[in-house]
Amino acid sequence: MIDEDLDEDVEETIQHYARKKRESSNLKGIIAAFVIIVVVLVAVYFILFLK
Repeated sequence: MIDEDLDEDVEETIQHYARKKRESSNLKGIIAAFVIIVVVLVAVYFILFLK
């Protein structure tokens, strides 16, 4: 009985940390995409309006 409880706890812990890692990596991807978009918009602004 104790072994079964420990197995369930380990499985829940693994799933918890896997979910946390996915959420943090998704956030990093969103931030990176936002930064790239801002850099591209600034470059386009300089190319078009500062000739």
